[in-house]
Amino acid sequence: MKTSRDSLLLVSVLSLCACGGEGGGATSAASSSPSHAASSAPAQAASAPAKTASAPTAASTSSAKAPSAETRTTLVKHLTEGRKLSKKKDFKAAIVELDKALAVAPKDPRVLAEIGWAAFNAGDLDRAKDANKRALATTSEPKLRAQILYNTGRVAEEQKDTDAAKRAYGDSLVLRDNAEVKKRFEGVGGKPEEVARLWSICAEGFGSTDDLCGCLVKKAGDFVSLDGGNATCEMAKDAPNLGDSRLSIARVKNETGSSTVSMLVAKDGNKYRAVAQLGEDFEPGAFGVHNELQLKPGELKKVKGKSVAIVKSLQTNADFNMAGLELCTYNLEQHTICILGDDKSPTVCPRTVPVSVEAGCEQGVEIDPKDMDAETKAMIDEMKANWKKSSGKLSYSIDDDGKLVVKLAEGDASLFSKNDTGEFSLLSLVK
Repeated sequence: MKTSRDSLLLVSVLSLCACGGEGGGATSAASSSPSHAASSAPAQAASAPAKTASAPTAASTSSAKAPSAETRTTLVKHLTEGRKLSKKKDFKAAIVELDKALAVAPKDPRVLAEIGWAAFNAGDLDRAKDANKRALATTSEPKLRAQILYNTGRVAEEQKDTDAAKRAYGDSLVLRDNAEVKKRFEGVGGKPEEVARLWSICAEGFGSTDDLCGCLVKKAGDFVSLDGGNATCEMAKDAPNLGDSRLSIARVKNETGSSTVSMLVAKDGNKYRAVAQLGEDFEPGAFGVHNELQLKPGELKKVKGKSVAIVKSLQTNADFNMAGLELCTYNLEQHTICILGDDKSPTVCPRTVPVSVEAGCEQGVEIDPKDMDAETKAMIDEMKANWKKSSGKLSYSIDDDGKLVVKLAEGDASLFSKNDTGEFSLLSLVK
């Protein structure tokens, strides 16, 4: 999944993408820098958190076999032709070519995103919806997810599903600011305070963890990549001290085991509720795709008689895209801030602070020049012009009145959303 809620300027292959059109689709709607995904927001936007680690390699990120030179050549050939046809607005013909690319790389999110946009413009809304859903299930890279979520919103709008469109646009805005997406979001009734909304799935409160897990399994399709199967749920026995004994972790896993989402659970009196999605362990079986979540010990502080828990998580995401031509990494350390409840008021986690982000793209597998045709070389050369790595850190403080102040401490400000920094009243959401 990916989540996974969510920030590098992957202008590389995406800058080649014909998914945008004048209105902003997958390319132009995401022209501004992406950001992390707030994990307390709904899961489509959630991007997993990350750990600092040595640069991933093909061997370290997936056990899947590396694509052959023939596979790369076929993928690039049909993807290039499909993009050309999309630019000419011959979307039906573009889909034919893109399907040929998909045949050799069935889980490549960029190919799926291209198909989603072409199908939308061709009027095949069911195909567009399916392609977008599959693309979201195979990438955790925030910028690409933001683009796909925009496309998802366009499809939902066309299908007159205003609520779904608002969710998709809002989730896209959590990942990065963009004027076109904001315009669409407001056009379907979205309000600024609804962008980074509180987690709501299975948050009503249940009498036991079994009942809570039952709810999470029932609604798993909203935040786990199910791959057509069912989900399971169990309470983690190996989680660290999250800052308070009332907090625990529920792990929701798909049938194949490729995706495991960690949900933060709060016990309020005799009720258990899900209050935030912390991240995801994800290995879909595609070459070079590997996301890993780590939980770290949390801390607790008192604010006006309320217990405020700071839940700390780290995650490393690595994706080899385009049949291994490109390696993109996104590492996020984040602190989820929760105001603990009791039998009269529910626990809420109003803010997630991305305290550290490292993100970038670079060349993936080394390719022997004799194995590169002209189209592959041209695509790599164009991608190289946009490859970069950057990092940034935020600092924050919580005063005795519950005011949270978040500032840029160092590094690349474009890695963060405008919603990430500023002053926020934590207690304003407490009932």
